[in-house]
Amino acid sequence: MMIVRDFMHKNFNCVSPQCTMRSAAEKMIREGVETLFVIENDQLVGVIGIRDLFTLPVPASYGGPMRSRQDEEALVRRWGTTPVVQLMNTYIISVTEECPLMSAAEMMVNKGKHPLAILRSNQLIGIIDRTDIIRALLELGNTTQEMKNT
Repeated sequence: MMIVRDFMHKNFNCVSPQCTMRSAAEKMIREGVETLFVIENDQLVGVIGIRDLFTLPVPASYGGPMRSRQDEEALVRRWGTTPVVQLMNTYIISVTEECPLMSAAEMMVNKGKHPLAILRSNQLIGIIDRTDIIRALLELGNTTQEMKNT
């Protein structure tokens, strides 16, 4: 049976709750990720995703689709002053490193959350996403095929 520990990433991207949304957005773009884990005092306290950048309240003058550069600039200004803690999701789906890989996959599918946080004693030690699980299953398929061919 495959377990999460064998396929998790130990390098993951984190920010503090006081980080601005702009800094978080810049980090997501720079690192090529859509999710950052929010850490405070070595504890995982939340998750912020790229889609959260659009959950800031829009200006009172907003009357439909952003039609002007002024609307766009207002949103970006808000990113620069809004801390991650105001928009982060504190509902964190996590697993342990001993979790069966297919259980992690089931959680991603049924709860619509990915990547999953991998915790040990309430500390984030890794993450696993859908790509990792697909890669693991393909490796299993290759190994199975090789065994059939011998």
